[in-house]
Amino acid sequence: MIPMEKFLIGYLILVIIVNMMSFIVLSQCKKQRTQLIEETDDIHRNMKAFVAKLEQVNNELYHQLVDYNKVKESKFEDRIRILEEKLENRDISTTSKEFMPINQDDEEQTYAITSIDKEQDNEKISQLYKQGFSTKQISKLVQSDFGEIELIINMYKKKQSYQK
Repeated sequence: MIPMEKFLIGYLILVIIVNMMSFIVLSQCKKQRTQLIEETDDIHRNMKAFVAKLEQVNNELYHQLVDYNKVKESKFEDRIRILEEKLENRDISTTSKEFMPINQDDEEQTYAITSIDKEQDNEKISQLYKQGFSTKQISKLVQSDFGEIELIINMYKKKQSYQK
């Protein structure tokens, strides 16, 4: 029976070794799980910080845009006020000469205010356009709004197409 005892002792040692190995593997798995949880929490914290910073930058940009729009609005309001004051200050005889009919075919006649300065500006803009300057370049040269220059160029193009 001695070989059977040796077999049982060997088997028992093998079971103990397997049991110890399983404990080692389980402790390593637990460490990895803990590490993964910490990394996941760290990622979540970083994402929250990133989103908060992004929202802060977005709010700053929004406020800058609002301020920019307020400045532009006030400039437009000032220009409108100045133009209204100019219209009020003119006497009746000069204003009647400065209004010219644009379209007499319609039942309602449309009138445009023509001023020598505006005509000179429009001529300058059309000359620059003929020379190949872009709308953006012309607006910088004339120191006027991009949309206004674009409108004048479009009117010039229509005028040219009517003349053909």
